[in-house]
Amino acid sequence: MVIGEGEATLLELAWKLTDDGDFSDVKGIGYKKEGRIVINPPRPFIDLNQSRIPLYDLVDIERYVSKINLTSGVKRREIDFYTSRGCPYRCGFCYNQKFNQSRWRAQNAQKVVEQMEYLISNFGITSLDIEDDEFFIDKNRVLEICRLLKEKKINLDIVACHRVDLLEKVSLEELKYLRQAGFRSLVFGVESGSPRILKLINKDITREQVLSAVEKLKVAQIGSKYCFMVGFPLETLADIYQTTD
Repeated sequence: MVIGEGEATLLELAWKLTDDGDFSDVKGIGYKKEGRIVINPPRPFIDLNQSRIPLYDLVDIERYVSKINLTSGVKRREIDFYTSRGCPYRCGFCYNQKFNQSRWRAQNAQKVVEQMEYLISNFGITSLDIEDDEFFIDKNRVLEICRLLKEKKINLDIVACHRVDLLEKVSLEELKYLRQAGFRSLVFGVESGSPRILKLINKDITREQVLSAVEKLKVAQIGSKYCFMVGFPLETLADIYQTTD
């Protein structure tokens, strides 16, 4: 069993299995030995800026390309895309506090745009769904990505995840700049319309911030999508009705 990030661990494990089969010194794995569970020391996080562009040509990439932008419904060649890992926030239902130890790590703007160019030139990609747990932790990095996209005249439709409380720190002018660079829609995890549930799950946002985000994005002409859940422990029908309202 690989524990945590798997890229380096799986590669080292594969080499060990083809060599002498002794993986006792491979960091980041758990296994059974003579009926006893063994957990090796953890493996440090990889440096995302040192990682290579994935070898997409080793798979049938068309199986991963959507023929429409999944948010707008407009015909595009869209693929999922990652620029960072982790999230520093404390949402009670999220894997990040354990898996990523509440740490956010990101590729620099230059590497992000380099990979975007690769997908465009090699596979005709015209739309990206950025699947980072939280893309907007470092606003300056986002603005630098926008600057490079505009400077290189890269034409993409981009969807990315945001938090409504972080959006308060983004000016209307900056949002319009995002729109010019290709960010057509932002996705927000709201989870619940009940202040009690929001507090219970440590979401650290308010309903007022959600409604403010809707208005702000409307002015900036950026689309938005809001994700909700029901079925939290201790949630009542009254809480669910607040969400639907």
